[in-house]
Amino acid sequence: MILAASSEDAAFDAKTSTIRIRDDGHVAKIIDGQHRIEGLVNYQGEDKFELNVTLFIDMDMEDQAILFSTINLKQTPVSKSLAYDLFDYAETRSPQKTSHNIATVLNRRPDSPFYKKVMILGTATGHPNETLTQAAFIEPLMGYISKDPMSDRDVLRRKKKLPLATPAEIRVNKLIFRNLFIQERDAEIAKLMFNYFKAVEERWPDAWGRRQPGLVLNRTTGFRALMKFLPLACLSIGRDFAVPTAEFRRIFAAMRVEDADFNPETFKPGSSGQKQLFEKLMRDTKLDEASLWKNISD
Repeated sequence: MILAASSEDAAFDAKTSTIRIRDDGHVAKIIDGQHRIEGLVNYQGEDKFELNVTLFIDMDMEDQAILFSTINLKQTPVSKSLAYDLFDYAETRSPQKTSHNIATVLNRRPDSPFYKKVMILGTATGHPNETLTQAAFIEPLMGYISKDPMSDRDVLRRKKKLPLATPAEIRVNKLIFRNLFIQERDAEIAKLMFNYFKAVEERWPDAWGRRQPGLVLNRTTGFRALMKFLPLACLSIGRDFAVPTAEFRRIFAAMRVEDADFNPETFKPGSSGQKQLFEKLMRDTKLDEASLWKNISD
């Protein structure tokens, strides 16, 4: 069990290597181990036994949130969207916090193609447009910022600087937003996401705008395929990832697929459907993936 307490409620005796905690049911916050503690609430046995407890003294809220996220992103029972949302407490920049902020901003703007589409905590709130969890939005986006987000967060937490990615690193790891992030140009990343998906919304208004059983474009299947296609669309225009909506619109105009075609029969939910849609995007737009990535030259 991992707890956090104030130094006002705890005292350490260096001579005996013991720590004393004020006897109060509200003296500590539970960072991890809630279920273990709850399981002991009604314990009626006579036997006493020891419990392993890690106690942090005067741990600030940011570190508590980061520790909770670090632990629970590695386990399946806790919603990834909830864990990512805790990066809202972080004062330090990180790929996770930037991705969370972009998801939040695009979800709140009334003119955004993601307006009220993202389930920030991973569960539906009842809004009719919700089709994506925050985790589904963040993970492909964060993949263009960092190949090791936790390591980057730790470097920045220690107030060190991340080196700019070389063209070769960007090309090999597909880190198209890496240097924008390092240069703190998060607004430009958000603007590109806005412009790109605004073109998607304009090209397929029904398939993107409606939350209806059977439509896959605005769900994880369609979103991931579109995210995979995003850097290639940018590279085909050659604008260093600062592309207005109109140019994206011209690319999607070449697509020979209509709103009604985004159904489970044509594009199966899951990775196979993502691959089918991505390949369809590549065929109809006649883009060459290998040659486009070579455009990021040394």
